[in-house]
Amino acid sequence: MQEIYEKIVLDGSNIIHDDTGIEMKNDAGERLIQIRPERLLSAINHCESLGWTAIACLKEGTYTWAKSNPDAETVGDVDLLDELIQDGKVITIPAKEDDIYFIDYALKINAMIVTHDSFRDKKDDQGNIIKRERSLYPSRDWADIDKRTLRDFRFVKDQFILPSLTQKGPSLPLTEKSTITLDQIFAEIMELQNMIRKIQHAELKKQVESPKNNKNMDRSIASSITEQMLSDGKKVQPNVLQQEIARVLLKLPKNQSKWKQGWNINLKKKLGYSNFSEWIVSISKKKITFDKKKGLLYY
Repeated sequence: MQEIYEKIVLDGSNIIHDDTGIEMKNDAGERLIQIRPERLLSAINHCESLGWTAIACLKEGTYTWAKSNPDAETVGDVDLLDELIQDGKVITIPAKEDDIYFIDYALKINAMIVTHDSFRDKKDDQGNIIKRERSLYPSRDWADIDKRTLRDFRFVKDQFILPSLTQKGPSLPLTEKSTITLDQIFAEIMELQNMIRKIQHAELKKQVESPKNNKNMDRSIASSITEQMLSDGKKVQPNVLQQEIARVLLKLPKNQSKWKQGWNINLKKKLGYSNFSEWIVSISKKKITFDKKKGLLYY
């Protein structure tokens, strides 16, 4: 069945944030979000070892988050992430896009999808339905999407394992027919596409590193952290989310006991909010509910 597909699209967020076996926690015992480009590389290499071309889709916010904190304990090799993007093995998705982007991309290029996400609706503690992609985009052929989706990947000692992925087979050798001109044209097109991709990525790097764009980048990073912490129906106290955003944007150490007093004031000045809960709700693309009685934020 897998032979009908041409490539593999990886859920980059699923993989780059997967901390199986390398979990890190703060002083309160709460799990810290990590960004591990090495795990993306491991996933891509595994697919390629079986003869598959693999492309990972990753939110721009996650990239800017990593690029802005290259020395953080929770962030891996950022230079490796740059290389993967420049080589076209990772493509960045604008922050305004959601998970349907990589699903549609996989359908367009006739690829299989690798993710842990089921894209199904979820219920919160009050029984309210949290709509996900299946409900938000009912016109998509979800039976076809399910057939092409593999959800059994795991990391074992940093090695990406995907038992359901079969060998695609060796690439066909180039023939000796008179197609040299077409081959040359194709090679030139590929070279041009690589040049364009590198220019686009260079522009993204420039935006991340430019002080003029700090405010927008900070918002993008805060949105990415929020999306990750509230994923899969999780509920989080505003102060916990605020601390995680502060740790990343203010480059604070893993252990909060080492934070200097006034970090919350510095974060407020940096992001320009007066009320954190109201601010985080206002910048989110997805609707966030703030249960004031229980003091919880959730989608």
